[in-house]
Amino acid sequence: MTDEKKKFETLEELEEEEAKIVAGGYRADGNLYTPDQYSLAGVTWERNLWSKDRYFIRGIQIDQALADKIVDKYFLLGRQLTDEELRALGVPI
Repeated sequence: MTDEKKKFETLEELEEEEAKIVAGGYRADGNLYTPDQYSLAGVTWERNLWSKDRYFIRGIQIDQALADKIVDKYFLLGRQLTDEELRALGVPI
């Protein structure tokens, strides 16, 4: 895994880049959403540096693809999903 180094022409460019990182302007590990967005939808995201990240909804472990579907639906509906809606997506509730 290689990290690309960015070169900045001015101090302002560097400060803008740092502000984006601090504000969560970048997605981590190829995830579609930030940890805060997962949390809004009721999904718990446990970051793991040594193996795959883990995702949970209402205490049930799910995979990243299902977590992303749940967050998609959350933003579509503007609310957390009901048990019936989660079952329809494949969550074993």
